[in-house]
Formats: sequence, structure tokens, C-alpha cells
Amino acid sequence: QARILYIDRPADPPRDAMGWGGYGKDQGRGNKYCEVKDPSKVIWLGNIPQDTTFQELLAFVQQSGPAKWAQILGKTAAVGFATAQDATSAISTLNGVSFNGSQLQADAWTGKATSGGGKGNSWGSQGQVWKPN
Repeated sequence: QARILYIDRPADPPRDAMGWGGYGKDQGRGNKYCEVKDPSKVIWLGNIPQDTTFQELLAFVQQSGPAKWAQILGKTAAVGFATAQDATSAISTLNGVSFNGSQLQADAWTGKATSGGGKGNSWGSQGQVWKPN
């Protein structure tokens, strides 16, 4: 059987560029929805400086513990760890620490949504806010 080789065909774009895999099209910035499978391994961070990338935040958090991922949610963020113990330790280490001119707030991830103000950034059309305990 003969094989056809398409030489003029452009290379496939990386999966991340198409919004598949990785952090999607927004590269971890501004996505206001965060699916958390094990909340005990995730912390909430508040007072994230504007224009912070998930890469910058993750690198900063990794200085204090073995963070696995970070997702920016407006002025807040979710950061995941391998164990619940690592997450708990990171909360006490990061709470009140200065990051790019802002004093971070750290708490356990609850994923609770409340209407109105409070810590976090709104997501969805109902004006809900992610808020820690």
C-alpha cells in the first residue's frame, strides 16, 4: 500500500494553543470556574495582584511547599498540593506574605459560592463569589 505524505500541510498546533489540555485558552488566568476533586489538597489565596500569571504564582508558592498547580480566578487563586498536610502547611506559611506588592490571604479551599461581596471574584451570571471559611 502506498502512503501519502502531505508536505505542504502545516504542523498541528500544540494542544495547549487550541485550548485542549494544560490550562486552556486563558492559560490559567481569568477563568472563573475551578473544578476541585479533593478540597483538602487545595488552598484559596486572596489579594492576588492584577496581571499575575499562574506560572508566577506557582513558582512563588513552590518556594514554601510542593505545589502542583495554580489557577488564577481574578483577584483570587486556587493552588493544589499533593497532600492535605502540604496544603495545611502552605496556608500558615503564605498567609500575610508579600507577593508582588500585595499581602496574600491564605485559607482552606471550600468552594462555597455566596452572593454579594466578600473574598474572591465573581463567576457565572448569578454574581456568585468563591469564598473561604
